Amino acid sequence: MKLRGTYLGNPEGIIRAAKKAEQGKNVVLAFLGGSITQGSLASMPTFCYAYLVYEWWKKTFPDASFTYINAGIGGTSSLFGAVRVQEDVLKYSPDFIILDFTVNDENTDFFMETYESLILRILSHPSSLGVMALCNEYYDDGRSAFERHKKILDHYLIPYVSVKETLYQDILDGKKNLNQITLDGLHPNDEGHRRIADLITQALEEIRRMQLNVIEKTGREALPPALTDCSYRKASRIQNNISPLYCNGFIPDSSIKNGVTDVFKGGWIGFRIGNRIGFEVKGSCLGIQYRRTVNKPAPVAAVYLDGDRDHKVILDGNFNEDWGDSLAITTLLHHGKPGKHVIEIEIINEVGEKDTPFYLVSLIQSGDEGMQCIPMDR
Repeated sequence: MKLRGTYLGNPEGIIRAAKKAEQGKNVVLAFLGGSITQGSLASMPTFCYAYLVYEWWKKTFPDASFTYINAGIGGTSSLFGAVRVQEDVLKYSPDFIILDFTVNDENTDFFMETYESLILRILSHPSSLGVMALCNEYYDDGRSAFERHKKILDHYLIPYVSVKETLYQDILDGKKNLNQITLDGLHPNDEGHRRIADLITQALEEIRRMQLNVIEKTGREALPPALTDCSYRKASRIQNNISPLYCNGFIPDSSIKNGVTDVFKGGWIGFRIGNRIGFEVKGSCLGIQYRRTVNKPAPVAAVYLDGDRDHKVILDGNFNEDWGDSLAITTLLHHGKPGKHVIEIEIINEVGEKDTPFYLVSLIQSGDEGMQCIPMDR
């Protein structure tokens, strides 16, 4: 049966997870994405689409046990997804994972590469897990990275559900009212989360009905040539468990992280003009992760790469939104010179002691050289 806006690709990994559940074993279900996956605007955590999909698994396979991992972090892209997927998801050896980054990524070649890097990092995991993508959409204007994400998903035959071709199209056709689905044009309300969960579980029901001879795999499946350079496939972070080159005035944050969404931990804090900190990093793709806060005023910092004082990058700790603090990432180098680099951060605009400090979360380093690529269809 053809489901509208649903593409089943190669669902062997998902069938394998379902067979494991049929045998009454423990199945690990993971959800990696942004604020929609986290459950933003759902009235309760149990009303978000991820939890509703988890409940479908429990109801469908009552003899199995399940581990539920919601690794949604609001306002984060597939770049950060590629950086954190090992720590937040893969280390738990999931059997099934849903990815949700289509509204947090921009529809650019850069995010096509970060998305493919994330996909390859997951597909390279030895557990041969089942992967599905949720492709959300801005309901008010139809904006998303679906065009480029679709190229990656089709290339690797990954099943996905398109909100653009279902809920969003229903709004355009007048079959659904915008306020029935979302109150802010992006984040679904309880009804919106339920409808998204229904799209996913309908696809899972269809996959479950497939009579495929899926066998246990003993090694990694051969993957097709990458569509992009996939330079973020092995991205990693530097936090305060690693000593900087030097530290003058910045204070390491020693508070304990409490859950996946407690993101402003493990970094360094700066207040005063002249506070400086420097790091040696390695790679051809480099970024810096910091807090932009709604609790203004906050300091402003400047970043210098390899001692170039004439081309500083400004990091403004003030965030002109009202939904909460932002875990921002600024790219310092993309497909640049590989090897060692020095990143220096300096506070150039200070605040008072009772105001919000500048929070440096991490440095991101990556860059795989010599990966097999084919030209991108632009």
